[in-house]
Amino acid sequence: MVDALYRYAAGIDLRDQDLLASSLAEDAISDFRPVAAKAAFEYSVLQGRDTLVSVLSASLAGIDTTHTVSNPRVWLEGDTARIEALVEAQDVLQDDHSRHYMMKNRYDVDLSRNGEVWVI
Repeated sequence: MVDALYRYAAGIDLRDQDLLASSLAEDAISDFRPVAAKAAFEYSVLQGRDTLVSVLSASLAGIDTTHTVSNPRVWLEGDTARIEALVEAQDVLQDDHSRHYMMKNRYDVDLSRNGEVWVI
C-alpha cells in the first residue's frame, strides 16, 4: 500500500508521468490548499488522474524535486486503505540553484485496490 505513495513521489522526482499515473486512481483528488497556504500561494483542488499528472508535471517543469516519504501508518479495510505519512519535498529552480524551497507535511492518503496494486 505504501508503494502507491512511493510511486507518486518517485514519479514527480523522476519526471516519469507513467509512474506518477500508476499511483493514481482514475478519479483521484488532490487537495494541496493547506500546504499552499503555508507558502502563501493558492492551489486549486485537482480532480482526475490525467489532470493531476498534467498539472503537476507542468507546474514542476522548471524545478528539480526530491521527495522523502517517512513514518507511514496504514489502516486497511478490505479493498480500501488509509495512509498517514510525513513527506518532505525539496524544490530547487533548475536555472538558479541558489533558490530553493523545502517543506515537510503530513499526507493523509486514501487508497483503493486496483487489481494487484493500490492507488491513491
